[in-house]
Amino acid sequence: MEANEIEKLPVAEISELFTEGSLLAQNLNDYEYRYQQKIMAEVIAKAFNRQTHLLVEAGTGTGKSWAYLVPSIYWALQNKQRVVVSTNTINLQEQLIKKDIPFLQQVLDKDFKAVLVKGRSNYLCLRKLYTLENLATEVLSEAEFSSYSRLLAWNKQAVSGCRSELLFQPQFKLWQRVASESESCLRANCPYQQRCYFTQARQESISADILVVNHHLLFADIAVRKEEGMDLEMAVLPKYKHIILDEAHNIEEVATSYLGKKVSQRELLSFLHNLYPKESKQGIEGFLLELRFRINQAKEDIEKKQRLELQRLIDNTLQPLVLKSTERSNIFFECLANFTQELKTETASGKLRLKENIIEHADWLKVTEEAENFLLALNQLLRELKKLSSNLALISGVDFEDYEGVCLDLEAKIKYLQQMVETVDLILNDSATEEVVNWIETKQNSQGEINCNLNSAPVDIAAEFKERLLVEMDSIIFTSATLTVDQSFSYIRDRLGLTEELVAELRTGDPFDYQQQAMLAVPIDLPGPNSEEFTKQAIAALAKLLFANQGRSLVLFTSYKMLNSFYLELKSELKEAEIDLYRQGDKSRHLLIKDFKESKAAVILGTASFWEGVDIPGDKLSLVVIVKLPFKVPTDPIVEAKVEELESTGKDPFLNYMLPQAVIKFKQGFGRLIRSQTDQGVVVVLDKRIINRRYGQVFINSIPRGCQVLSSKIEIVAEEINKFWDSS
Repeated sequence: MEANEIEKLPVAEISELFTEGSLLAQNLNDYEYRYQQKIMAEVIAKAFNRQTHLLVEAGTGTGKSWAYLVPSIYWALQNKQRVVVSTNTINLQEQLIKKDIPFLQQVLDKDFKAVLVKGRSNYLCLRKLYTLENLATEVLSEAEFSSYSRLLAWNKQAVSGCRSELLFQPQFKLWQRVASESESCLRANCPYQQRCYFTQARQESISADILVVNHHLLFADIAVRKEEGMDLEMAVLPKYKHIILDEAHNIEEVATSYLGKKVSQRELLSFLHNLYPKESKQGIEGFLLELRFRINQAKEDIEKKQRLELQRLIDNTLQPLVLKSTERSNIFFECLANFTQELKTETASGKLRLKENIIEHADWLKVTEEAENFLLALNQLLRELKKLSSNLALISGVDFEDYEGVCLDLEAKIKYLQQMVETVDLILNDSATEEVVNWIETKQNSQGEINCNLNSAPVDIAAEFKERLLVEMDSIIFTSATLTVDQSFSYIRDRLGLTEELVAELRTGDPFDYQQQAMLAVPIDLPGPNSEEFTKQAIAALAKLLFANQGRSLVLFTSYKMLNSFYLELKSELKEAEIDLYRQGDKSRHLLIKDFKESKAAVILGTASFWEGVDIPGDKLSLVVIVKLPFKVPTDPIVEAKVEELESTGKDPFLNYMLPQAVIKFKQGFGRLIRSQTDQGVVVVLDKRIINRRYGQVFINSIPRGCQVLSSKIEIVAEEINKFWDSS
């Protein structure tokens, strides 16, 4: 349907659905009328009609998913234009697909189709599954063979062929072997095309009105369209012109990741191992030996000279080159890790930015020397893999099992290796500009193994975001409970290039009575967070709060190190008081929250992802403790580069970046507390900068209006909390 043929949405009809006594209200037992939800739905419908973009901050509990789903459904059906709904978390995707959308399908007099779109690697490739069958006993370990047998049996009754449908966890390496990949897909030439699970999933998405995706998949699609054209009928997703970006406060981080580049030591070594392992656990392991086995199986059909040349290339050239590349990779990344360790005073969490003063360091010469040896080995391997590809092309007419698939697999490996070589060369040999930041990152796992990565990312994505999305799309709705800082959208507008002439805005306000339901409390007798005494005294203060509240608490940290120190100090004390203490990392997030809800008195210590997406309504959670204000680490390479970029334009980086980032994170943490109109609770901030620094007022101004604020000694805070419960 052309733009001038658009059928405008009936705004009044959509608005009516969100009133008391409406169709939605009649079909939901615990329906709560929310003026904010009604206004949000109206304004989104108007934005679709006007083909404009919109920022919507909807307070926790607004019911924003219905408010954007209803206009999206109307639009998709009336105008035959699909709408993409993109989220940051699996929790929200599941809520949309399993709860919100089925309810609307049942209640609305609208025949619409919604599909959850997953990445290609989630689907089983039938060609890979069946061509492995003749090799399975030769190339799979005992555990992998057991998984493979179960996959074969599962495949006979599988509906979607999606990994989420499995009732068991297949071996990781096995799933990698049989998962669908774009680079190795035979498409129309595949003998299993008619039964292909991914093709079926793609057809489902093409016929859908609403596509539910995550931000990473959306930006993967945009990355393809950037290279091949925004008007492609099909990239990762079918063509669309309308997007709902829920949890939009995460968009800059996700977009920066997709526009950047990365070389992972672990991934590269895994790639080389899968080509040809240094030590084989079974007879035939790795792509090269499997290829040699297939060539030998077809020896009657391959001319002897060609067969011997292929075997010599694999045995005498490629196998030694893979081992040489593996050795050079280990030496190079170990050299990088050692260099980073030597300059650890410059790093933030194992990150070292490649600034001019770093690459002029005397020891950097050793890194560049090893980089040359490393790239030389990879380029030699690349050249011989291309030769192997050319030689394989010469036997195209031979009866060779899965010949086309093997050739495509080889081309995919060549492409991957080429990208790795180019990225390493780019990061190490092309000096970072004001627009790009390069850095080394080292991480150590629980076994003491170090993984080293090379990274590159753009400093400012605003221009790219505007060009690729704002200009190309008819309507993008950015929504979250945390888009404003001090009641203003200025921060997200600056970061994403959302100028006022392109993007309208709406703040719905909050649906809850925060004056009656919530309190913000700050103990003033704790030392500042940078004091040596802070941790010790903060642990003692936290213990008093947890005992007074009988658990029922979520404690949020800004680092795993501090979280673990608190956990070790509190564990035995809380156990004696029969309060269950759960720590992020001990189990999956889903299981931790499940255990918390089932416990009579429990506390979760969390960081990172626990600041958002945790939804525990009711009296199971009545206290949220924020240990430190969540400022980013200033020496983090991306943060440091963004600070420099702002300074170069004459802007204050603290007021324009560091503070807004912290406030949005703080609002996310605060939002864990009140999830319904009957919830009550207290947020305690152990970081007194929120009241004794001028910028602290920005945090306070950014939380829901009406919330009581108390600052006093810890004993008085505890007493007032008890009084708050009594009055509530």
